[in-house]
Amino acid sequence: MKKGFTLVEFILYISIVGVILVSFMYYMIDISSSSTKSDAFAEVGYNGRVAMEKISREIRNAVDINVGASVFDTHPGALSLTTSNPNTNPTTINLSGAVLQIKRGAGPVLPLTTSKVEITKLIFSNLSQSGTPGNIKILLTIRYKNPQNIDEFNASTTLESSVSLRQ
Repeated sequence: MKKGFTLVEFILYISIVGVILVSFMYYMIDISSSSTKSDAFAEVGYNGRVAMEKISREIRNAVDINVGASVFDTHPGALSLTTSNPNTNPTTINLSGAVLQIKRGAGPVLPLTTSKVEITKLIFSNLSQSGTPGNIKILLTIRYKNPQNIDEFNASTTLESSVSLRQ
């Protein structure tokens, strides 16, 4: 009896191995794609939480709202706050292009988000009632930068909060 494979057996073997390898490759590409999308959503979520917390802290620590220097109920909004510290007075929060930024007094303008995301909507609303310390509603939409419009990088979220001055 001859030992070895016939040509038909060899082609069948190569076909089976090829199908298994192609399936494994598609599986690995799918895992990589999921990881990329997850990273984009994590970046958006992190930046959104950090930005909202920083804005909320500034509002809570302010002594008054500079209504005349603020832009309410429209995009892009701007918020100007009076602080008790002359070095940080006034504190302004606004957009420069798609970058959320803060300026405290005469200090430098600082970004509140990383360069991997952009702000597509920033609206402040003054919900203050007469005789109250002041209340500001914040609406913020943040999106992962995706200049090539790759589907795996399409990630965005909208956050909304209302914050009162402590006074």
